[in-house]
Amino acid sequence: WERRNGGDIHSEDWPRADLEKLVSDKVVMVIQVNGKIRDRIEVAADIDEENAEEIAMSSAKVRKTLGVDIPKRVIFRLPNLINLVI
Repeated sequence: WERRNGGDIHSEDWPRADLEKLVSDKVVMVIQVNGKIRDRIEVAADIDEENAEEIAMSSAKVRKTLGVDIPKRVIFRLPNLINLVI
């Protein structure tokens, strides 16, 4: 420390966290069908239920698993998880 910055490290101020950098704009939402993980998609952290369901239903992996079935129930734990129950 002394060679690069000069002075004594013990007299330096403690580093402060930048709270703006701690907030994430995007998160990975896990999409499950009947409790089994089918896909992971990066979405906005403030996504609402309607958009989350639309994104989940548009996933190719989810459509392949669902086939022609329509989910009877949709369980949300936004923004991290959506579970489609058929």
